Amino acid sequence: MGRDDTSERPITDAVGDLRALLGARLLAYVAGATETRSVREWVEGVSVPPTAAVKRLRLALDVAQLIEQSQGASIVPTWFQGVSPFLGDRSPARAIREGDLEVTASAVREAAEAFAAA
Repeated sequence: MGRDDTSERPITDAVGDLRALLGARLLAYVAGATETRSVREWVEGVSVPPTAAVKRLRLALDVAQLIEQSQGASIVPTWFQGVSPFLGDRSPARAIREGDLEVTASAVREAAEAFAAA
């Protein structure tokens, strides 16, 4: 079974799925939000994440689903917080939050694919 096309899903659904995998705190960090209330409001449709956060969230969901399918849901938060040699010894969460996604998205995907294949 292939991964869902995360770019086509409503952002409220994508954020809800990602919150289930990462938890609200880690998700807020990855998205660049200052508090978990933002995550709840995004899931409920009360507010919409900024455009830059949407790009981070969709990338995060894409790689989270890859890790979940290959290693199980319980491993996803650990992978996001662990350092990766593919990311200059930064965690995927930090790379997604702080990196220029035009540059880091492929590295994050490569790191996830390598981990999933292990």
